[in-house]
Amino acid sequence: KLADGAALATGSLTLTAGQSRTLQAAAEFQKATDLNPQAGPAWNMLGYANLRQGNFDRSVEAFKRYTSAAPQEPNAQDSFGEALMAGGQLGEAEAAFRKAADLSPRFWNAWEGVAYTKFFAGDWTGGRDGVTKARAAAERRGDQVTAEELFAWGALAQGKVPDALKSFDAAEKVAD
Repeated sequence: KLADGAALATGSLTLTAGQSRTLQAAAEFQKATDLNPQAGPAWNMLGYANLRQGNFDRSVEAFKRYTSAAPQEPNAQDSFGEALMAGGQLGEAEAAFRKAADLSPRFWNAWEGVAYTKFFAGDWTGGRDGVTKARAAAERRGDQVTAEELFAWGALAQGKVPDALKSFDAAEKVAD
């Protein structure tokens, strides 16, 4: 057994222990989805295993299958949006995040995803609007802190340091 960070040499390919475990996990999740094509959680985990490996197309396909297996599950759309966003498909990612929010308006992660897609596209107003909706939907303290920090990082990216500092202060107050 290899410790985290240790490398496993396989021919000319060298994998860290974490990468090796991710490859193994992907193979096991693929077996699970082959056995039960309606196993939404297995598709979700397969999608993330592929995403961790940088296999965006495979990740998108796995999450697309997850959305088919669980069409009323907001997490399926959210995961699909993450893969699309990681692959640079911001418009499609935003649509998936919005669909997740339509399925469950209190699913704050969907609004967080909308905010990220807008920020990455340089749409600061749209990003702030997404964060505002994420803040309103976030019920758990940790989620509220994350939403507040996202607003702060967005403000910093725009060069609005005073707004960012206020938001970091607000995140600290929520955390307390």
